[in-house]
Amino acid sequence: MQKNMTQKLDVFRLEASGVLWLGSVATLERAKAGAQELAVGSPGDYLILDLETGNKHVTKLGSMKESADNRRSEVGTDA
Repeated sequence: MQKNMTQKLDVFRLEASGVLWLGSVATLERAKAGAQELAVGSPGDYLILDLETGNKHVTKLGSMKESADNRRSEVGTDA
């Protein structure tokens, strides 16, 4: 995954200590595929953030459960 002006989705891994940015892609399909590739070695929860709409998609890889939250949802840990 890489970052340039055509990339509109950021991909993160949700970890106990917070959120780890993994990269940016142009389409939701590519974001999901990239998260699946990464989850082979590191299964868990992945967050896909649409930079244009603010929509968030959390994918729990391994359980095939997916949810979409609105832009007001907070992700991370409380300090």
